[in-house]
Amino acid sequence: MTNLRRLSLAAMAAATGVTFVPLEAEIIKETAPLRTQIEGPVVMPADTRDHLLFVTAMVNGRGPFRMFVDTGCSFTLVTPELAAAVNARTTADTDADAAALNSLGEIVALPLVLLDSVELGRARFEGVVAAIAPFSGLAMIDGIRVDGALGFSFFSEVLLGLDYPGSRLLLTSRWPEGLPPLRAEMHVREHSEVPFVMARVQGRALEVQIDSGANGGMRIPGDLAAELSWKAEPRPGPLVEAVGDEERDYIGRLAGRLTVGELEQIEPVVSIGGRLPALGYDILHRYCVVFDQRSDLVRFYSKEAGTIPAPSERSVGLSLKRDPAGWRVAGVIPGSPAEEAHLAAGDLVARIEGRRATDWARDQIHDWVENHEAMALVVSTPSGSRKVRLRVWSLVP
Repeated sequence: MTNLRRLSLAAMAAATGVTFVPLEAEIIKETAPLRTQIEGPVVMPADTRDHLLFVTAMVNGRGPFRMFVDTGCSFTLVTPELAAAVNARTTADTDADAAALNSLGEIVALPLVLLDSVELGRARFEGVVAAIAPFSGLAMIDGIRVDGALGFSFFSEVLLGLDYPGSRLLLTSRWPEGLPPLRAEMHVREHSEVPFVMARVQGRALEVQIDSGANGGMRIPGDLAAELSWKAEPRPGPLVEAVGDEERDYIGRLAGRLTVGELEQIEPVVSIGGRLPALGYDILHRYCVVFDQRSDLVRFYSKEAGTIPAPSERSVGLSLKRDPAGWRVAGVIPGSPAEEAHLAAGDLVARIEGRRATDWARDQIHDWVENHEAMALVVSTPSGSRKVRLRVWSLVP
């Protein structure tokens, strides 16, 4: 299979909190041809870590590199280290920076490079324009090196399957066989070459982005939140990082229903922020989600029927960042058990439940909070080390 494609640099890079915006006409570039070659169906093992779906890739014949699939980003992002390791080159089409606007309104410039080839198993993609994203949030997740992200338009000429329950990435030229029952099929409405589908919230129609780079269930912008009815009013939640800066997330439980095609969630837990409504990992991970960009369709497959659960949001009140010595407290949720225990930003969590904090992945911390009533920590503060037992609290009942 071979295709020539014009790529736009207007994109949403949700995993890094960056929106690429065409501030000047020169920012929209015609890239080198994207040539896609695939030998039969490709099934690759995928690793889900910190809500992202990771695969290994060879770039310019070198690697392997760890990259996650981000349908909220229109094109490929790479770290400076990857670009240097593969001798990524610039051309007349890619020697300008891409102007980018983060979710906090800060304008940044990202240099562009050309990757001769990216290989995922027996699928080969040639002439890939990538943006270099030197962000700490992208370069390291749970202490495991991350080399970049594969955006939605990267898969424009193959069917892309994100099989969360099966921990697989599927690449094929036709709808894959042997999947669980089909639960929904929807028309994809592309904006800036990222996928949107129609949804209804409390009977109101709106377009929502399918964003495999986002955590949580549904995210809505603040202006929409003010117009909706809430069963549990939004309250301050964890900190959200965007290109080295941070802002406080807000989270609550909507009244009524969220419907996306034939999929339905009753009284969904929703976070507030960003510019566009989006569906993230907490909804997507229940399905094998298959995109066909040539037909502008997306299908959701699952063994499980019925409504999507909307459990309470449990927390001990800490926003954490990975640190060589453990987990560093980035922020404390107001009114939480962590605030009651007088923990503060900058404190270092050195041990969790008797084990070194460095041994705990973020997903393991989340799973512990979901399944226990308290978490025992050893915390180093400016005044010394102390033991803390934090009760688990319903951030959103």
